[in-house]
Amino acid sequence: MVRLNGKGGVEYAVRRDMDGAWLYDADLDGTDGAWEPDAQNATWCASKEDALHVADLNGLTGVEYALAGGYSLWERDWVNEEEIGEDWEPAEPRPVA
Repeated sequence: MVRLNGKGGVEYAVRRDMDGAWLYDADLDGTDGAWEPDAQNATWCASKEDALHVADLNGLTGVEYALAGGYSLWERDWVNEEEIGEDWEPAEPRPVA
């Protein structure tokens, strides 16, 4: 489910726990996944379900369609472009509770 508010919403990505690297999959098909050190380069998805789907395509889920051990789901807030002012800074990612 997509979470939105009047100024933006929340997006989700997969992070590898051992080194904090972020999953990047340019085509969202599991054929060219890579691990990026910077969260800005991660594949951010509109919903938890979409992020789990990308993880599954990259072989990072178990039998019950949950992330395998050693990987975690993270979220960050995003805002609409028209809400961005001079003092705006991107939100820091946080683990999904």
